[in-house]
Amino acid sequence: MTAYAQRSVRAFLGALASEEPAPGGGSAAALAGALGAALFCMVCRIMASRSLPAGRRRMVERSLVACRRDAEELLRLVEEDARAYGSLVAAGRGGGRQRRQSIARRRAEGDALAVPLRICARTGATLQRASRLKKAAGWPLASDVVAGAALLTGGFLGAAAMALANAQEMGSRASVASLERDVRALLGKLPSLLSFRG
Repeated sequence: MTAYAQRSVRAFLGALASEEPAPGGGSAAALAGALGAALFCMVCRIMASRSLPAGRRRMVERSLVACRRDAEELLRLVEEDARAYGSLVAAGRGGGRQRRQSIARRRAEGDALAVPLRICARTGATLQRASRLKKAAGWPLASDVVAGAALLTGGFLGAAAMALANAQEMGSRASVASLERDVRALLGKLPSLLSFRG
């Protein structure tokens, strides 16, 4: 498996635009989330370079550590999603004994659902920092927070779409219902997350 996160942006886009099924929507969603978390890191670093009250400095430093961790995890999920979906496609094509093939297929289905759900969880957790960062950052840094929130929202919704498709394919009604609730909750928050006002 190619290390997509180590490629240039142009090479990754070429792989994404190819006829191969992986990398696909889940990997693209993870990358969008990683970009959003990285923008939050930039905002935190710029704010940390300024004179800040002690309480705000602690919040910025904690946010920087968390957002850096989130960006790294989402970058790992770019790879994991491509690997998981590639395994699902291979299990669907695979020959061999039927029992062994069905075990491999079930494992691949589980991974193809679990990875997009992890992308949703990570992008959603990172988005929780947007309002506080935006308020603390002030203008013009607030625009970078809004851009990061938009990328994280796209990552969340993209991963949710992949997870919903995989869950429906597998007949996992509980996963579908839970994801639909999470998507509705996020959509309700979008006006405030993507507003340029504090």
